[in-house]
Amino acid sequence: MSAKINFSELAFLPNVRQLAEAGIIPGGTVRNLDYVKDFVKFDSTLSEIDKLLAADAQTSGGLLVSLSENDAEIFIENFGSIVKPIGQIIQKESNFISIK
Repeated sequence: MSAKINFSELAFLPNVRQLAEAGIIPGGTVRNLDYVKDFVKFDSTLSEIDKLLAADAQTSGGLLVSLSENDAEIFIENFGSIVKPIGQIIQKESNFISIK
């Protein structure tokens, strides 16, 4: 299986992009991005900052849940605005994860 992630659906803490653009990037984030380079295909439209944000070593406490489309709809109905689909699981592609 592979994952297709929609970068525009990822949630980031306030001002995190501005901090990254100012060069304030944790070393763990840089190491994460280096580690996943062979597993993740980033869309050519994503900037280096976008890639770093997607690989950020820090989190805002989010939880990733993988559900069938039908179960996802029920999950969203039950939990409302605190949940947000960010992508989908698909048949195996050449990369484990694609971010567009």
